[in-house]
Amino acid sequence: RSKLRPRVAPQLPLPPRRALQMAAGRSPGPGRETEASEVHASTPAARGAPTQRGKFAEKARSGTPPPAADKRASQESLDAKRPEGAKRRTANGARKEATPPERFWQELFSAGSMVVPSIYFAWFLRQAEGPSASLTALASSTFAHCAASVAFHVQCACCGGDASFNHLESPLRCADMVLIHLCCIFYSGAACNWDSCFVAANAAVNLLCMLSLVWTRLGGLAGSPRDSLRTVGCIFLYTSALPYFRQDYWNYLGIICSYVVGGVFWKANARLDGWGHGMFHLTLVPASHFLLRSAST
Repeated sequence: RSKLRPRVAPQLPLPPRRALQMAAGRSPGPGRETEASEVHASTPAARGAPTQRGKFAEKARSGTPPPAADKRASQESLDAKRPEGAKRRTANGARKEATPPERFWQELFSAGSMVVPSIYFAWFLRQAEGPSASLTALASSTFAHCAASVAFHVQCACCGGDASFNHLESPLRCADMVLIHLCCIFYSGAACNWDSCFVAANAAVNLLCMLSLVWTRLGGLAGSPRDSLRTVGCIFLYTSALPYFRQDYWNYLGIICSYVVGGVFWKANARLDGWGHGMFHLTLVPASHFLLRSAST
């Protein structure tokens, strides 16, 4: 009899999860099948609720576009309503502003007003008897910057209203800013009587700013308002040499007042409908006068 009795496999203890399922009255089933059936039973489709894909299908049948189409349509409507010259975000996150057509003459005025300081430099050198090498260096850097600035403003005037044009991505703007820092290097030399330590420190700061501008442009990125703020810092750095090395407080005060008035016009450019930038260029004439008068003594 013992030989004919079938062998019964020993009962192994159930895993805790399976034991809880059996205690709750659920059939454990063969492992994963039970879990899959439970997961399927908990899905919205099994409960009769519409799925996300079903919602999009219903919206497409009813004529209601999906969220992505809603977003594109709303963006297109905003672009149509946005006035020309309004600010948008570029791919790298920088602010983008197209030059509106009504600012064509403002940009031409900015280009023409940039020539006035250079004309004064040329007149001052003509009046000086045998201009020194320092004055010649000042004038040369000023003329170079004038050419780049005029070209940049003419480009802004010609490309006004073009949505694909971003003045912050223009190579001419990069050249304009780089040559401003070059002017700061030569201006500081004339202001400090070419003190080697001050000239070296000032040149190092301006060269770092120039490299940052060139690196940004070569990387295909747009400029930012921080470029102008760094320029303002370098201007105050080179002008500090006048009272320290020359004890020339009157000319220093005249330069600072000229730059402050110009900064007011530059900051209010939007409120002045684009005419403030050209007015800022005109305030560079008295600043050039005080600098040349100090450098020539």
